[in-house]
Amino acid sequence: MEMGTLAKSEMFFLITTVAVTVVAVLLSYLLYYLIKIVRATEKIVKNLEKGSGLINENISKLHNQLFGDGILSFIIRTVNTAIIGFGKVNEQMAKTDSAKEKSTVKNAKVVTKTKKKRKQQKADQTTPSDED
Repeated sequence: MEMGTLAKSEMFFLITTVAVTVVAVLLSYLLYYLIKIVRATEKIVKNLEKGSGLINENISKLHNQLFGDGILSFIIRTVNTAIIGFGKVNEQMAKTDSAKEKSTVKNAKVVTKTKKKRKQQKADQTTPSDED
């Protein structure tokens, strides 16, 4: 029993139709989950973008608190000075110290002038009483 040419072609089309249908269903299934994965990834990326902005703000605040004029800043500068030696930290501290010295010298001059004025006022007060 030999199959005729027509029967062979019908069998071929039947098998091909089933195979194409199965492949189409599998591709649809994969495409559905691929779309779900892409949407979830988009949500994650949006959340990360929002979160990174918040992280940047928090890091800036933390940096300002640590390296502001607090006690921790003093400790960090001291440790840097001890480890690094003479460097930028020492230059900044030297500038601060020289500014303090200048203000101290100015204050000393003002105090000296004030003492001289007081002595002069006392001398002026005692001079008229001696003439009487």
